[in-house]
This record gives sequence, structure tokens and C-alpha cells, in this order.
Amino acid sequence: MYYNCIKNMHVSLLGLSSFYSNITLFDILRPKEYNKVLKRYMNPYDYANALVSIHPDINTAWELKDELTDFYVSNTLETAPAALKKVITDFRESNVEEMVKFSYTLANWQTEIINSFYIAKTEYKLSRKTGQITVGYKRLNNALMERLNGTVKLITKAANGYTNWERFRNRCMLVLEKGIEFAIDEKDKSVKMVEKKEPTT
Repeated sequence: MYYNCIKNMHVSLLGLSSFYSNITLFDILRPKEYNKVLKRYMNPYDYANALVSIHPDINTAWELKDELTDFYVSNTLETAPAALKKVITDFRESNVEEMVKFSYTLANWQTEIINSFYIAKTEYKLSRKTGQITVGYKRLNNALMERLNGTVKLITKAANGYTNWERFRNRCMLVLEKGIEFAIDEKDKSVKMVEKKEPTT
């Protein structure tokens, strides 16, 4: 039973894209699907309840997870410092070894976590159906840098590594940088980057 619950939870968690997705995923009213092994209809909320009943430490860890999720969703730059200290304290006093270790990670990255609450961009979206305008806030984070690093690693893996720095750099620039073209240098026959020329009218 527990293995099947863990397997289904793992599949559900793979679909998460943010902390906000976590809230809707474990909604008690989320539609249920029939589980052939357990022979009943279940949704992620039911799987979570089955798993936290295994041991008190799992239940404690789950509650701390919810507390951390709520911290990221409900706080602002002004309230984050005090709220983060409470989260760290709760993790450290949980008596669950893994959660205590994680509290030190949170403590070491306090400045960076608080800075993530800076609003980098405000977006306004107009619904075509209702005409209602919704306001969205883009927080400051390193997601763009992580994506670029991931792309560079993928480029390296696809080529089974590079021994020529210039070729590696050119390949990365070709994939990551828009508006870049390459040309063969007539002198040494090497590939050089050139600025993309705008079409003349």
C-alpha cells in the first residue's frame, strides 16, 4: 500500500512548477482517480494522508513543508524576515534529524531568501472572457541563470564534452544568444562570431 502511495505521490510532484501548484495539488476537492492496487478512488490529498500516518516524523515533516510553502506564498519583503526566523525555529525544534539539518540551510541563506521577495516586475493581464484585470508580481530570483546553466550542461552532454574552447563557446552562443551569426575567418579558417545584419530596404 505505502509503496503504491509513494509512487503516485512521486508522479504528482513531478508536475509541480511552483509553490502555488503545491496548494492546488493537495486540494481535498481535487478530482479522484481509481487506484487498481488499492481498489478505491484517491487523489493526491488521500495519498498524502495515507503516507503521513506511517510515522509521526513524516507527519511533522509534512506540516513543516506546509509551513514553508505558506511562508513563500503569503509573505512580503517587509514581513519575510520575522516569518523566516519563525520557520527556522520550528524546523530546528522539530526533533526530526533531516528537518533540523534543513534549518541550518535556511539560516545560512537568510539574506538570499529574503531578497527573493523583491518585486522585479508587475504584470497586468486582461481576461478576454470577463474583461477583468488581474495583477501579477514577478519576484526576483535566479531562475534565468539556472536555466542557462542547465542549457550549457545539456550542450556539453550532447557533445560528450568539448576539447576546443572556441568551439564550445561558439556553440553556447549559437544556442543561447539570439541575433548572432558566424563566419569563417579567411586568414586562419577559424569560426568567428559576427553581428547579425539587419535587412536593408
